Amino acid sequence: MMGKPLDLVAVGEVMLELISEEPLRNLPQLGVRVAGDTFNVAATARRLGSRTGYVGLVGDDPSGEAVVEGARALGVDTSGLRRVPGRTGMYLVSTDPKGERSFTYYRNDSVAKRLDSKAVADSPATSARAVHVSGISMALSPSCRRAALAALRSAAVRGALTSYDVNFRPALVDRAAAVRDASVAAGLGGLLAVGCEEAAALAGVSSADGAVEWGWSLGAEDVLVSEGREGVTLGVGGPGRERRVLSVRAPEVQVVDTTGAGDVLVGAFLHGRLQGWDALHCLRFACAAASLSVKGRGALGALPSSEEVERILPKVRER
Repeated sequence: MMGKPLDLVAVGEVMLELISEEPLRNLPQLGVRVAGDTFNVAATARRLGSRTGYVGLVGDDPSGEAVVEGARALGVDTSGLRRVPGRTGMYLVSTDPKGERSFTYYRNDSVAKRLDSKAVADSPATSARAVHVSGISMALSPSCRRAALAALRSAAVRGALTSYDVNFRPALVDRAAAVRDASVAAGLGGLLAVGCEEAAALAGVSSADGAVEWGWSLGAEDVLVSEGREGVTLGVGGPGRERRVLSVRAPEVQVVDTTGAGDVLVGAFLHGRLQGWDALHCLRFACAAASLSVKGRGALGALPSSEEVERILPKVRER
């Protein structure tokens, strides 16, 4: 690839997000945005100041055009986001009478499943300083799994940072396959991100410290564990390095929608790593960014700027 390498490139599935603030039976107006777990990571890091790009497939339908334009509007490089014949996936976020959210996906015939290793080889992922994929990237199809692994392995070989978010979705992949994919990705070193509930389901651990130990046992250098409202724990070190466990408490904020908060956490943490910050500052910054992200609707409805994160940072304290 020509030109200056991007800081971070994410690989996977990006879709249209349709947002309903009330039950669908009321026939509400829908908000429309661009979203997807790994895309949210790239969009977050871009908002905070990193140069990011995305690798994936969208259709030649109007939804595909909207996704590409939406990504560009967020400042994400789209040279690796190819349009091919077929349909673009989408998902609906709706609210029940009690205010609980539910997700309905329309991705069965999405072209995103056709992503292959060639698309990665011809993309900015081959030169980026960091490459991020997820368990969803792996679970969409066998060719997607090969593409995601090719991106991570290429990054590891040239010494770039690798990042893998477990994002375990039982509707897409069974437990054994999810553990296998996490093991392969973590075995390349780099960052492994996992939620406490995911770690409990996959590894049978009951604490953030247990999740860190599990990630280290798979070969990850850094293990980022989301604990929801409680905060975030980070294990740093990995094989051959001094190991430390750091934890911070999340600040109190008004929660509107937690969609995508984990993706924002990872995107902000990677941004900090790419800036060369120390581990504790990366952790506090990421926790602050994720906390601010829940104040808006949808995955990217409240993406914070670096200035907004810095203002709330004093409220993120080490535990």
